[in-house]
Amino acid sequence: MLAIICNAQAADTSLYHKTLLAQADTMGRHLVAKDYSAFLKYNYPAVVKMGGGERAMMDLLGKNDRELSNKGLRIQNITFDSPTEPIRKDKELQCTVQQHIDVKTKTGRLDIQGTLIAISMDEGKKWYFIDTSDKDMRQLRAAIPNLSNQLYIPTAPEPVFHKDK
Repeated sequence: MLAIICNAQAADTSLYHKTLLAQADTMGRHLVAKDYSAFLKYNYPAVVKMGGGERAMMDLLGKNDRELSNKGLRIQNITFDSPTEPIRKDKELQCTVQQHIDVKTKTGRLDIQGTLIAISMDEGKKWYFIDTSDKDMRQLRAAIPNLSNQLYIPTAPEPVFHKDK
């Protein structure tokens, strides 16, 4: 009986991971394509609200993109590693997933790594994401009190530059 329960939990986790990664990939493609309205549909609703709502967040994303462009930088691709095991917190599933952002520069490219918190409020069917860049868990929990104490955000490594040949 225990083996059946463990196998069912492993199947659930595998399905969660598959769904989460597919949605993270879609979110990343929307950001690369500068489709900010579609991108924001994958952002945790409380974060969008704290950012002033969808219109304000779209304006901020556009401004950030223009600043990058003025510096000769362009996001080319975003990929994701396997997420951590989901943690149940109240009625949510929560985990983290490492993201890798490939940024084209004038003379090469930057590999930038970071961590996203992934949250599902419907048993893993729909996932929302929170970018943890420049934030620690204390700051995140102050803004979003329902985050699990079991979530761990590693320190992001320094970006790695690859010079064009």
